[in-house]
Amino acid sequence: MMILLLASVAMIAVPVNAPPTVLEVGVGYPYATISAAVTAASPGDTIIVHAGTYNEQVSVPASLVGLTIKAAVGEDRPLVNGQPGGFVIWADYVVVEGFEVYATASPGGDGIAVKANYVVVRNNVVKGPGWWLTTPGWYQPMGAGISVINVHDVVVEGNSVHETSGAGIWVGAASYCTIRDNKVAETQYTGILLPPWGGNPSHHNTIEKNHVASAGTEWNYDDGIRLGAGAHDNVVKNNKVTASIRDGIRAVATTSGNEIAFNVMRGNGIPATGGVDAREQAPPGSNYWHDNIFRTSSGI
Repeated sequence: MMILLLASVAMIAVPVNAPPTVLEVGVGYPYATISAAVTAASPGDTIIVHAGTYNEQVSVPASLVGLTIKAAVGEDRPLVNGQPGGFVIWADYVVVEGFEVYATASPGGDGIAVKANYVVVRNNVVKGPGWWLTTPGWYQPMGAGISVINVHDVVVEGNSVHETSGAGIWVGAASYCTIRDNKVAETQYTGILLPPWGGNPSHHNTIEKNHVASAGTEWNYDDGIRLGAGAHDNVVKNNKVTASIRDGIRAVATTSGNEIAFNVMRGNGIPATGGVDAREQAPPGSNYWHDNIFRTSSGI
């Protein structure tokens, strides 16, 4: 009896995690679309996307924790031309790397929308359509280049974002995120914006080593980098901000505890806007400005 019992126990299978799989997308590869590869993927897998145009919005569900989606090395960037946006990331620990993404002029048309934690968005080129002409003389801004909303510990680095119909990089109600080494240019709204979302402010984020140029338009007065309502304990350092229509870097009246340091701000603010390179709107001492280079300022 004892021998039979031991034999029965030995036959019980012990479940183990399957090793990560590499799925390839493109002409002549197993998957024709990125979305099809996402559907077939398991948590922790890697999707390699080869050169080509992919007319799809890629949504990564929350179940695919740790998925990596990246462009094939040594090829042209794959173009994701989605409707209404390019990537929507709902799963934690996802990496999106090496794509060209077109952000449309429609609601929800963010180039890359991050809605999960510990996500990395790296080395992508995100281009928008500029302004959407809805009726003669009326332009409606829509999608951001990259949006990071109501999440924490996200890294956005080494991306080029330009000609977006909304903000270049939108960091709303986010915390402990790092936005670094990005080039943001010719955005219709603010280049890098830290606004509240759902009544919650952005806090404890690091905005560093970015180059923001030509934010805003003559019909939409906007800033290079803006710390929005309630933003607190963020670090904005070593950025270069040039030729914004309104202010280079602005901290609005309800911000506090932010460090704004070692930034270079040049040529911001056209006469019609009254803009300056650096603007503090909060009460004196609310934020810590130091070691910045600028020609014009207000409240500092």
